[in-house]
Amino acid sequence: MENFNRKPNTKCCVCETPIYRRPSNLKKTNGKAYCGQDCYGISCRKTKPCVVCGNEILASKHSKTCSKECFDSYLKSSSRNFSTGRKPGLSVKWGTRSFRKRILEERRNCCEVCGYDKIPVLTIHHIVERYLGGDDSNSNLLVLCRNCHSEVHTGILNKTSESFSKLLEENATKWS
Repeated sequence: MENFNRKPNTKCCVCETPIYRRPSNLKKTNGKAYCGQDCYGISCRKTKPCVVCGNEILASKHSKTCSKECFDSYLKSSSRNFSTGRKPGLSVKWGTRSFRKRILEERRNCCEVCGYDKIPVLTIHHIVERYLGGDDSNSNLLVLCRNCHSEVHTGILNKTSESFSKLLEENATKWS
């Protein structure tokens, strides 16, 4: 039986080898075609420069340097960025145990809406959510039990209800 070979109609995007691909497949891939898995893998690589010598390294390695020599010179360089740590006077980061403990102690270890006092159930609620620009200042925080917290987020307790709006006003004046 005679081998049937098609005439190449395109080139591999990586190694420029002439190959044949069905016209419908070329249309789906906007003309990109690869001769095999190796070339496709090479095309998917993301690289970044080494911070010392500028050689390209794979970005997926999460490293800054390309070799042990570059790493050693990077450690000795004065241009390396060091973490400055927490600034004095600011509260401990949101989400840490010490932050939660401090807020609960300041608020008498009970829900500010209903007075529930089982500490493991209490949560800290941001009046203005952090993703909307709210911060971790005391005037933006409330201690709520899980029930009251879910009522706030579902809209049952909102700024239009008298008791909750009064609580928000007291919170703002007390902790400002």
